[in-house]
Amino acid sequence: MRSPLTTIFFVPSLGNGGAEMNLLRLLNNIDRTRIKPILAVACPGGSYEKRLSKDIEIVYLTDGNLSSSTARLIASVIPLRSLVLARQAHIVCSFLDPANITALISTAGIANICRIVGVQNTPSVQYSGTNRLFGQGVLFLMKRLYPYANKILALSEGVATDLRNILSPKAVQNLSIIHNAGFDNSIIHLSKEPIEETHLYKVPTIVACGRLVEQKAFSFLLNAFSQVRQQRNASLIILGEGEQRESLETQINHLSLDSDVHLIGFRENPYKYMAAADIFVLSSIFEGFGNVLVEAMTCGTAVISTDCPSGPSEIITHEQNGLLTPVLDSDALANVIVHLLDDINLRNHLALAGKESSKKFNAASIADKYVALFEQTCSSENVVTA
Repeated sequence: MRSPLTTIFFVPSLGNGGAEMNLLRLLNNIDRTRIKPILAVACPGGSYEKRLSKDIEIVYLTDGNLSSSTARLIASVIPLRSLVLARQAHIVCSFLDPANITALISTAGIANICRIVGVQNTPSVQYSGTNRLFGQGVLFLMKRLYPYANKILALSEGVATDLRNILSPKAVQNLSIIHNAGFDNSIIHLSKEPIEETHLYKVPTIVACGRLVEQKAFSFLLNAFSQVRQQRNASLIILGEGEQRESLETQINHLSLDSDVHLIGFRENPYKYMAAADIFVLSSIFEGFGNVLVEAMTCGTAVISTDCPSGPSEIITHEQNGLLTPVLDSDALANVIVHLLDDINLRNHLALAGKESSKKFNAASIADKYVALFEQTCSSENVVTA
């Protein structure tokens, strides 16, 4: 019987984001008879670490004392290379572009190793909205280094299309698509836990979840909810933390929504809040995939999402298992929310259909797709040396 492929998975840290949650679910569900997983992180203490299966070794490449995430990645180059050589790894699989760049630099010149990079967002959109110099630097290094990856893994067709427009033909020929692991069985269990803040659910309730950053467009959601509140008695719960908390609090006060909108911060178990909601809303300007949509659907909640690039339209079929609205159109979103609040039959239909369609994103089946891709990519004729 063939020995399992030693695979080092690399991310900046195991916490707080959709890419990291995808990786957590992959690691916990991957077939140990075919893959021997090792997790390497640039910074210890990620919020998902405690949920990592106990049989998976985790290696900290830095002590985490460096304040800059970029500095931590730079400091991880040599330790990651040493780890790859010491463990005689067959595969290095990284997630998120800065980590991908770090992994490709770390493994330069190492023979007989498969380099797999996972792209979790549409780069042309993601890096146009960040610090201009940083964004240009990431895109430049992606174009230079991604051709040396044995496989570039996009988590949606939308991300793949963006990469085809950015990368060279040499890089694009190694492009594959595997959707994120949208849920595992733990979500079902966690969704049934009791909620302490039951007073938040005394009226029809809308839940949203994500980092409080520009990408998630919570300011736009608040404008839409303000219109909803003028027509219906309802509340909005937003789970998450981020740099826009203060500005969102100011906006909530300005819109006189202090008693109707609740920023309850990061929660280790967001699923019980999703399950108890009447509607789940994703208001993003862009996504790579949209894990939270699959999670809410798994919890049996009707979902509404902006039809942003990319991911939501690959999860939701409009009016069949969820509803799609134009990006940054608060009037349209408000109208859809009111319509769904009023139509309990439609809510129930979307909730049931969404729960059924979410099954194709089960972590176990997605992990099997990763294993098949790893084994195919690591066949001798596919391995290249950077």
